[in-house]
Amino acid sequence: MFKLNYSFCTTDFILNEITDVSQKSAIQKFIDDKSLAILSFTDISKIYHELNNHKGLSSQDCSVLITAREYEAILLTGDSHLRKIAESDGIEVHGILWVFDELFDNNIINAKNAHSKLSHLMKINTFLPQDECIKRLNKWKQ
Repeated sequence: MFKLNYSFCTTDFILNEITDVSQKSAIQKFIDDKSLAILSFTDISKIYHELNNHKGLSSQDCSVLITAREYEAILLTGDSHLRKIAESDGIEVHGILWVFDELFDNNIINAKNAHSKLSHLMKINTFLPQDECIKRLNKWKQ
């Protein structure tokens, strides 16, 4: 993903949510090589404001919602509630399938690899939109 021609960032709220040591060390290398910027979120009042306005969002969700709004950035999320709120605010929102499309369209992964990785992801993530996944699998089938 970090080979795509985008600047990636997240908030310290999101980073602190990751407790798995292996996941944290995997992410740390991207932070160290500046592929992933971590933005410190200091204005907690903005988070409280969002929490009051949007029931069902976590403080982590609010931190990335506010960041996307303030930086006019694309928000990557798989959370449908966060997606709906962000889209209603005029924020461009995408999920993991968009990332797959971008990786494939930019020749970072080939059809065989895209098919294999998405097939694996579908086994461990039952919340993915099955019809959209199948469209891509059929496109990338060899």
